[in-house]
Amino acid sequence: FGLATPKTPEDRPWDGIGNPITTNQIKYIIRNGDYSDKIDAVKQGVTQGLIDEEVSKEMIFFIQNRNQRSYIEAIKIGFPPPPENTN
Repeated sequence: FGLATPKTPEDRPWDGIGNPITTNQIKYIIRNGDYSDKIDAVKQGVTQGLIDEEVSKEMIFFIQNRNQRSYIEAIKIGFPPPPENTN
């Protein structure tokens, strides 16, 4: 029996730029946060290697539309769902 890595709750407040962030927190902030927090969260994801810099540019492009559909699209771009099993 190994020790499970504790998961940070997605709605746990993030302490801002320069502080560690999780992918779940990034997704939550994109869905629910202030505009500037959304951008900062994506940038912190790049800093930590959670998001590729080129991917982050596409994410920010969608976030700039400032609507829920675009936020969902930004999340899909940054964190694509796993491929479906076609076997």
